[in-house]
Amino acid sequence: MRKVDIHQHINSRGDIRPDEINAFIANASQSLGAGSIIGIVDFHGLVAERKCEQSFEIMKKNHDAEVFCDSAAYLPRQDLWVLRGLESETSAGHILSVGLKLGTYIESSRDLPLVDALAQACIRRASTILDHFLGFEGAGPYVDKHRGCLEEGLVGAIETHNRLAFGIPTKTTLFPNRAAKKWYAKNVRHDPSIRVGEIYGADGHNPQSVGTVYTLLPLNIMPDNPSFPEYFDNVLRANKMARGKTSTSLPAFVQHGFAVIGGYEGMKNGLSRLILGKRSGKKI
Repeated sequence: MRKVDIHQHINSRGDIRPDEINAFIANASQSLGAGSIIGIVDFHGLVAERKCEQSFEIMKKNHDAEVFCDSAAYLPRQDLWVLRGLESETSAGHILSVGLKLGTYIESSRDLPLVDALAQACIRRASTILDHFLGFEGAGPYVDKHRGCLEEGLVGAIETHNRLAFGIPTKTTLFPNRAAKKWYAKNVRHDPSIRVGEIYGADGHNPQSVGTVYTLLPLNIMPDNPSFPEYFDNVLRANKMARGKTSTSLPAFVQHGFAVIGGYEGMKNGLSRLILGKRSGKKI
């Protein structure tokens, strides 16, 4: 079993500093250990693509990283793998695309239908995850009414635990992680026709968050193998009873909120959206 921490942003900005990558790798080595896999899934299309390229270049320069299949970096000194990914916004909520090749990205827009974003990721051989499923900006409420996207094979896994979804009230639930686990157990786990796995996510936005949440996956083929994208996707889909480590963090949520939406007014507006569950109003 390998520890997989697939939902890491490293920071809440649009660039990466070498000291952040150095701290990120040191913490990953200590908290996850040799043979582990980390996913860097930055936000918003081309911005995320540039940020990921920066990260890989710093890893190659400072940590002798080798890049395989244009989608993964291997750090030989720490025996760690880093997968390139992306978090995208859609009209129904956020998604993660893991294993994207450098130079490719998924559109990110509140006007983009969820199924279109998922299809873009699948065409690019990426594994798809519905993150913070019943939390703020999660796609859970839409999927609950449109189960077809699960049956069509567009979704690889549902993130039933998110470190930043610690109990802030949303339009759908007061305890999003608890609700997501119950929803998954009721609607997906025991249905053999739905090949959608369960995974935990740290949703980390600083180097210290790596390893605070992880999922154990039985991975025997590593990303240097050209068949890894399909293999990883199959293992992810088969993981219908997540095991690993979970945690939540109110300080991390507040820190990320201030960094992303900017100061007191931004935080106040963001919390208002979160509590009321308001979205763009666009048709999904």
